[in-house]
Amino acid sequence: MRSILEHCAGAAQLAFDPGAILLNEGRKTDRLYVLIEGEIEIVRDGVRVAVVSDPGAMLGEMSVLLDQPHTATARALSAGRAYELEKARTFLRARPDMAIFLAELLARRLDEATTALVEFAHQAPTRADQLNYVRSILEGLSRWPEDG
Repeated sequence: MRSILEHCAGAAQLAFDPGAILLNEGRKTDRLYVLIEGEIEIVRDGVRVAVVSDPGAMLGEMSVLLDQPHTATARALSAGRAYELEKARTFLRARPDMAIFLAELLARRLDEATTALVEFAHQAPTRADQLNYVRSILEGLSRWPEDG
């Protein structure tokens, strides 16, 4: 299977400096970034949730796929480069190989999140309030969105 970077060959590139904002929480851009090099922090509601530095890491995919504003801010911690895919929904429709790659990535993330929640539930069986919260999250992950 080709790497995500190979799938993006020929796409526009964005060079960024430390402190640059690639995505703003609450804004809708229809842009998808694929990291070539550098380090990016992901901040949601003022809380750092991740630091991304792996070449091929994707940024903005949830917003693009759900057609909603970005759920987090992506800020550069170092200088770097990324492929910048504008009109990302159109790009993904025209490139089923990229769409499948993205679906696999999201499935892996969902599996990791579900596994972590189950492990937490096993570690805290005597804390009913926390366990009920974890159960509600797991149930939410298994629900289909309602039509409409």
